[in-house]
Amino acid sequence: MAEERRLAICIKGGVSLGAYEAGVLAKSLELIANNNSRNPIKWYVDTLAGASAGSMTAVATTCTLLDSASNYLYRMWVEKAALSTLTPDPAGVPAYDGYKTGDNLLAASALDTLAADFDTPPRMVTNRHPAMRPGAASIRLSFSLSNINGTPNRVDTLNDIPLVFREYADAAVFQVSVDGDGKAYVSGSDTRAVGAADPGDDSATAWHAMVRSAIASGSFPVAFSPRGLWRWHQDRREYTAEYYADGGLFDNDPVGKLINLAHDTDWSPANPAFQDNERRFLVVHTAAADLSDRTISAGSFYPTLDLNPIDLAQKLVPAFMDESMQSGLRGITTVNRQFANRMVVLNRLARLASTSPTPPSGSSALAGAISALAELRGFSADQIDRLRGFLVPDLEDTDPVLYKEVAGLAPAARAMFEDWAIFFDLAFNIADKIPIKPILIAPAPDEKLSGDPLFAFAGFFSKILREFDFARGQYDAFQAWEAVSKSADHDFTIEGADRPEPVGNPEPDTGAPSSSNEYDRGLRVFRDRIKVVLDRAIDELKGQSGPAARIGLGLLQMLANLGVDTIGS
Repeated sequence: MAEERRLAICIKGGVSLGAYEAGVLAKSLELIANNNSRNPIKWYVDTLAGASAGSMTAVATTCTLLDSASNYLYRMWVEKAALSTLTPDPAGVPAYDGYKTGDNLLAASALDTLAADFDTPPRMVTNRHPAMRPGAASIRLSFSLSNINGTPNRVDTLNDIPLVFREYADAAVFQVSVDGDGKAYVSGSDTRAVGAADPGDDSATAWHAMVRSAIASGSFPVAFSPRGLWRWHQDRREYTAEYYADGGLFDNDPVGKLINLAHDTDWSPANPAFQDNERRFLVVHTAAADLSDRTISAGSFYPTLDLNPIDLAQKLVPAFMDESMQSGLRGITTVNRQFANRMVVLNRLARLASTSPTPPSGSSALAGAISALAELRGFSADQIDRLRGFLVPDLEDTDPVLYKEVAGLAPAARAMFEDWAIFFDLAFNIADKIPIKPILIAPAPDEKLSGDPLFAFAGFFSKILREFDFARGQYDAFQAWEAVSKSADHDFTIEGADRPEPVGNPEPDTGAPSSSNEYDRGLRVFRDRIKVVLDRAIDELKGQSGPAARIGLGLLQMLANLGVDTIGS
């Protein structure tokens, strides 16, 4: 069997910058197909995690893997993601499937229109993409969700007063499988959509729930109404109706979820030939890295910092937003720190094994403890044997000096070292994990995407801007994969691939007068929608009492008085 690399992809949220993500994914799949036609080492996409716009891009990517002739990524994010598609009817639609649309900037139904290409699940897969494993294969997906009401969790106390906290961050998980005959199946037992497509067909119902969950993940607050889903609660053994908004509010970069999902993929019974060095991760970002140094010199440091409330808010509000946007990245640092500590411990264990008395022959003293821990972690005896088989060989890449020391141990001492290492890995729950060094595709530090302005809504105003960001994504993807092809592993090739041209700087609608071009028309519509939303919110607050209502009313009136017409100027 040919050697392979399993690719897990994280796609963060980005509103209209989904066009950039789509370009990245389209070019990445093209380059993977090119590699798989020329290289004995094959790359296959099998895991996707998305938040907000990234969830909808993940669905489009999955559909592209199931049908290589499709143009889903370009069609959804360049051709269809126009403000004219997303804006409510001027007359106002009072309700859509129970969701008010007039109180939001954009129409809830518009996201269904955007995802209409995915409404019908494929029954047979006859033209799968080369980036999807041939034969029986599966793709696992996770979408970040934000439960707007929060799920209460109760902790018992000694004095019987309930300690309760609410969880707002959530995720929906699905699996799309194709059997050896090409028949497609979908499963997602934790989620059902409102208005399931076919209650008698579990796979079609799960597909419908998958698409609706991605839409819920992309329901940016204030822009779109929250979405209703039925969610399974294990403790109550029942489905309950929940409302969800943009998943990026609490986890806009779901790398941690991706790592866990990839782990489940690697260690599933359907993957008996698992090798831990075959897993790769791709992270798609829509913003350049911020490496600015914000440290304070000792000479200007004071015990307290006196700021007025406005200045303090200017510092803290971006910090709150960054925390929600980037908290998922801790999934990488958590795993990598565990492995850094592990290498310290393994070096000490190797020295201990080399100086300890030779253990008696027969069963290991740790056999019972390893078996108990394996049962707790859900490992079979065969999986433990596999872990043991590549434990020492893996050290050759991660710590060559330690590998040489362990490989030189006497057989009994080496077996003792392996027992100690397996016990340690199981005890700290890292036996089946690997250090994470992802491929990152993102704009360069000096680049700005054309959809960036107006909180990344600007791309909806003009197809020219979306085309630019799509092309920028393709160019950045090629640059990243070219760097991967030059790595010491030599496990990827771009030989024969089409190199995209540099895209330069964005210039919106330069071929039309400013008074009539698509961008200006879109901006006018966007301003009008903001006026409508502000006016309705002010009217509703006028009829309410209490300090919170008065403060909210004052803030909205101040915003209205500042002048909506200045937005985007």
